[in-house]
Amino acid sequence: MLASRSLTGWILTLGPIVTFVGFLGFVFPALGGSTPDGSTEFIKLMGENADIIEFGSIIGTFGLCLHAAGIALLNSQMKDGSGSQIMLAGTIIYVMGTAGFIMESALFSNAAEWGASEGFLDGIMFYNLAQAIGSWATFFTLIGFSIVGLAILIQKNFSMILAYAFIVIGLAGATIAIIDYSSDLMIIGYLGNAILLVVTGILTIRSKE
Repeated sequence: MLASRSLTGWILTLGPIVTFVGFLGFVFPALGGSTPDGSTEFIKLMGENADIIEFGSIIGTFGLCLHAAGIALLNSQMKDGSGSQIMLAGTIIYVMGTAGFIMESALFSNAAEWGASEGFLDGIMFYNLAQAIGSWATFFTLIGFSIVGLAILIQKNFSMILAYAFIVIGLAGATIAIIDYSSDLMIIGYLGNAILLVVTGILTIRSKE
């Protein structure tokens, strides 16, 4: 049981780190700080850095899969508690959202490949598809995240402050994703999700039970 809890904690902690390495370490620098507007110029820039974008996307998406794995393992830790059914629902929705992120990443990489071959119209199409799927993937992931927070609130296996933070960040991020997925305010959902997962991971590792 201790080994399982330790694994859960480490995966929850490492997932956000791997994600940020992939996207902030490779993808965003490759885009040179340009606004991702789906324009021909932007697709051309993606094409010029297609290899870096694809590599960074693979790393970042693997990190997102670690997020989902950590939530699933946390679900197994809570399976006999009062919040178990709600936790299961949150986990399923979170994993569904992560599947959407995998699709978004693949489409984004395809857009970069089309940019590299000067197929800019196809690149724009794949980029727009990636954005559409990414918006809903983020919505489902963060709704699942808020439901996980509700499960923690009911089961009281972590701080109530942490539980409320899950709920608030999840709902806020999900709302922004649907209203304007390209908004700078999406940092609330992304960064909040990452920080809270790391905190949960550390608390899980340090747990004595």
